[in-house]
Amino acid sequence: MNDISYQYCRIKKRQLEKDIYKAVKEALTLFHKDGYIHGDLWETNIIVKRDGVNSKVLGNIILVDFGWAGKKNTI
Repeated sequence: MNDISYQYCRIKKRQLEKDIYKAVKEALTLFHKDGYIHGDLWETNIIVKRDGVNSKVLGNIILVDFGWAGKKNTI
């Protein structure tokens, strides 16, 4: 891989990470607004749906593994 391609891939990866971070932050904000906490949020507990054309996050993320989740101040 030449230097230009490598730099392009790093920039695209960084943008994708920002998009995922933003989507997770929005989901958790709604979750917390309803009075819940996840309790066990790891990368493996986030499923990301991307479009196949340019790998952008569609705004669809799915948080999974709610074994430690519950209402604030009750768990």
